[in-house]
Amino acid sequence: MTHMTLEEQFGESPVVEYVLYGGKVVLKYNDDDHAYYLDGPEGRITVPNVTSIIGVIDKSNVLVSWAVREAINYLTEKLGLAGEEKHLILPATVEEAEKWLEEARKAHRTLSKAATDIGKMAHNWLERYGKLRVAGADHLAAMYRLPMPENEKAKNCVLAALKWVEEHHVVPHIVERKVYSQTYNAAGTLDWVGLVDGKRSILDFKSSKALYDEYRFQLAAYQSFYTEETGETVEQRILLRLGKEDGAFETRTFSDAEEYEADLQVFQAATVIYHRQEELEAEYRARREAEKDEARAVKAAEKERKAQEKAAEKERKAAARAEARTARAEAKAAKKAAKSKPAEETLSADELARLASS
Repeated sequence: MTHMTLEEQFGESPVVEYVLYGGKVVLKYNDDDHAYYLDGPEGRITVPNVTSIIGVIDKSNVLVSWAVREAINYLTEKLGLAGEEKHLILPATVEEAEKWLEEARKAHRTLSKAATDIGKMAHNWLERYGKLRVAGADHLAAMYRLPMPENEKAKNCVLAALKWVEEHHVVPHIVERKVYSQTYNAAGTLDWVGLVDGKRSILDFKSSKALYDEYRFQLAAYQSFYTEETGETVEQRILLRLGKEDGAFETRTFSDAEEYEADLQVFQAATVIYHRQEELEAEYRARREAEKDEARAVKAAEKERKAQEKAAEKERKAAARAEARTARAEAKAAKKAAKSKPAEETLSADELARLASS
């Protein structure tokens, strides 16, 4: 868990408090960065969310296959090979070919962004519908009080979900409920809690192309958290897929107790992996900081050494210049003194020198 100052964590971001466990736990949620926090003795502490914990499960095979498929679909259409009447279209220049390849590489991201927007629109509509139901409106009243999404695909998602809600006599009691586990020190958001065909259920809406196994593990965690706090028994978990591309609707219901325990064990294992990865990441960051500190110390020492060498060299040159000036001054003084002696003394000295040499 990361300890940070209030300013470092939030700045001006709005933080909403949720009082849980009869007032014993105050969970804080920052909607801007989708992060959960608790205030502890050492300050504000980040609480991992269930989605991040489940995220340690490797899904690369599915994602890579999907990305490759979308790239192929993009190029198939650009090359004129889509549909029944195929006519080959080639890029006119090398630059255009490179552009096509680059766009194909990003095709899955473009599609994902558009699909996410569709799913979000449908999810937001159903959230508002659910809150009206919790406030006392019946199915028809809540449905007609809200304008349908303008996007046709988002509207299809909503209509499919409403049809299922009516068929299964869904009565939402709680919508968008924050849950926190003291056992696992993790948090998340339940979409709906209520009755489905008369059974207490937790529901999770997913805007996706499929109902992946990771979703059931996530929902098992939510069930565990909810029961831990409230003591209420949940009879079934229900995943509802809002087709993010075509408005298709799909549900999966999990009511077997053994399946719940098995799915919860996967979440428990993911929790162990998540925290170990966090520890290793913290150790890596600490090593990197130590390496940076050491590098900075070496750099500072080298800088100091060079400064000292530069200062010593400066002193040496200054001393040499001073010595040279002194020598020149002495030579000049000697020359001047020599010129100021009487001529006869100079000749007498010369004669004496000649006599001495003979």
